[in-house]
This record gives sequence, C-alpha cells and structure tokens, in this order.
Amino acid sequence: MQPDVFLDEIKMKSTDFLTTRYIDSWGFGKVSLCFHKIHRNVILKNVYTGPKCIEYDESLLEEGKMMHRLNHHRVVKLLGVIMEEGSYSLVMEYMKKGNLMQVLKWEISIPLSVKGRIILETIEGMCYLHGEGVIHKDLKPENILVDDDFHIKIADLGVASFKMWSKLTKEERNEQRKMNSASKSSGGTLCYMAPEHLNDVNVKPTEKSDVYSFAIVLWAIFANKEPYENAICEQQLIICITSGNRPKVEDIIEYCPKEIIALMKQCWAANPEVRPTFAGIEENFRSFYLKELEENVDADVKSLKKWNLDQNAVFKRLQSLQIDCTAIPPSRSNSDNLSSLTDKHLDPVRENLGKHWKKCARKLGFTEPQIDEIDHDYERDGLKEKVYQMLQKWLMREGNKGATVGKLAHALYQCSRIDILHYLIVASQN
Repeated sequence: MQPDVFLDEIKMKSTDFLTTRYIDSWGFGKVSLCFHKIHRNVILKNVYTGPKCIEYDESLLEEGKMMHRLNHHRVVKLLGVIMEEGSYSLVMEYMKKGNLMQVLKWEISIPLSVKGRIILETIEGMCYLHGEGVIHKDLKPENILVDDDFHIKIADLGVASFKMWSKLTKEERNEQRKMNSASKSSGGTLCYMAPEHLNDVNVKPTEKSDVYSFAIVLWAIFANKEPYENAICEQQLIICITSGNRPKVEDIIEYCPKEIIALMKQCWAANPEVRPTFAGIEENFRSFYLKELEENVDADVKSLKKWNLDQNAVFKRLQSLQIDCTAIPPSRSNSDNLSSLTDKHLDPVRENLGKHWKKCARKLGFTEPQIDEIDHDYERDGLKEKVYQMLQKWLMREGNKGATVGKLAHALYQCSRIDILHYLIVASQN
C-alpha cells in the first residue's frame, strides 16, 4: 500500500505552533496569527473546541486533502489541519494587510485602479473555484484578504464549502450561543446572500449564488462600508432583500464607473438565470480594466505603500517618545505642565476627531451603552461637545496615572487618525 503523502503534508499538531497574537473571532472560536518553523507566519482558525470526534476524522481529513489540492494564486492556501481533543483547526497562509473591508476603511482612499485590480483578481479566483466545482457560499469583503502589494486572495473555503468542517462549525456556534446569548449576529453574511436562499432554505447554492454575492461586494468596494447600514434587524433585512431592495447605487455613483454599475445590477438580478457566469464576467471586465485602469495601477500601489510606511513610521516615532507620562485632568484652559497629558495634547483631538469619536471611544474602552449615553445627553450641544465629554469621562475614569498620551495615541492610531497623531508628536516634543 502506497503511503499517503497528502496526509503527511496536512495533518499537523497544535504543539507545532507558537501563537503570536489573537487576530479576530467568528463569534465563536479564535483566529490567531501563529509561527510555524516551516511555513513561518500562518493563520490558525479554531473551528471546534469540543471533545475528539473520531467518527468524523476520516471525512475531515478527506475534505482537508481536497482543500489542500486547491492551488491558485488568487485563493488562500490551506496548509494543514489540526484534529485533537479541544482543537479542530484549519491552518491557512497569512495575508499581511488583513481583509478587504479593513483596507477599504483606511483613512486614505484606495485608488480606482487598485479597486479595479482587486475586482479582477476576485473574478479570477472565483473562476478557478467554479472550474474546480467549488461554490464558495460566503463571498464577502471579510473573506477577501489583501497582501503587502495589494493583491488579493479569496479565503474561508473550508468552512463555507466543505460538509464535515461546516458541521463542526455549526456545532461550535450552537455551543457558544448556549453560553453567550449575545454571540455575533449573522447579519453581515445575510447582506451578501442571494434572495433565493432567504426565500427558501431548501434551495441549493449554485454558481449564481456566488455571482449575487459578488455584486454586493462590488457595491461595498466603492462605498467603503457594509450595505444596509439602516437595517433594524435581520428579519427586516430578509423581507426587504427578497422584496427587491438592493444597496443604494446613489451612494457610489460619483466614484464608480458606469460599466461597473451596469455589471453590479446584472449580477444582483433577482432571477439567478439572468445573472452572468464568472467566466462571462471575466471576459468583459478584463478588457475594461486593461483599457481604462491598468496603466495607473503600479503608480497608485506605490503611493499606497508609501502612505502605509509613513503611517507605521509615525507610530514608531510616537513609541520612541516619552508618551506614557502621567496625566493631569485638564481644564478648558491651556496648561503649562508639558510633562503630562494636557490641553496641548487634547485640544487637537477635541477639534479634529469629529465623527470618529465613537470608534475612538471603543478603542479607549467605552462600552456601547456608555457611548449611547454620551450621544444622547449631548445631542443638542453638537459633535464637538460629545468629543469633549467623551475625553473628560475617559480622564476621570483612568485617573492621573491611567490616562496617558500613549493610550490616546494608540487609540487614534487604531482609528487611522494619523493626522491627529502628528499633533501629539509635536506637543510631546515641545
């Protein structure tokens, strides 16, 4: 009997990995950046944390082999699987920039040429998967990952497209819901789901299901946000989508070429038979991209990378300063105590943070009810007063020793407000 080389390649042990940092969660389980002695930086997705499922192991390994054989430069590679007591995990290649939605929400706008290349590469990846008989079932910006050169790869095939790993995922989700009633909503996925599946749970996913999801991804790429932000609940979302509602084209018409809007509308047609295939989409979109967008892409990527380097340099520069000095609760008048967190640090934040104050508040440790309370109490006083009161409450909560320039700088960095960070640098140096 011939040895199974694929088994040796993909079956891994949790002891082979050093966890570097926790990345994200699916509302259950963990997603971690880990170090492996051969593959170096990898992503470990913990799918199931229950007891060993010996009856599933053979099927899980077979599916793992199928995923491992998928090999395309626009599809995230499955490197291995872990099947142990308390840890059933997928080991995937690491993409440095994270997911597409994170990149779209950067402070700097992603140029049209780069968005065009991201679209083309997503089409290429989906053409390959459909050619291999794989339907993704969960195509959305969070499952499109971005590398250091702003190329993309499609991710999360394992959980989305393979039966036994999906079964474990559902079991884990159900267990987590029992323990935590506030587990993550599936609303994000519903936004990208084709109406035929919202209408009828017995409808099988097809290639045209992925095409619909791709249309909503197109909208998100130009809106730089998730669709249906005004939806009240999942039930309303389902009713509206199945009734014909789609994301507002008016939100993107200023920034999106008419050819892409026409493609989007064709792909999100209610009738799956009217939607094109990815092979047809590729033929038409590639010619548009090559003619209209490709010539600018190298220069635009270079500019993006320079901005990203500058952003990292700013934060490293802040770290080198004495930014964790003790704070004093400031008054509305300027203070001359330059060794502490003073009005000279805080005034630029009060003046410029604006609509990003809620995001900054979350990074400073405020809960949603606390944010809502500030939002309600100072509604009549305006945005600037909300920012001022949020910072005052943070200073009072943290006290003289806890509210540091370093913590405020880190929160602003996480909100991509590099412009305000420059003010903190100048104030700290002076």
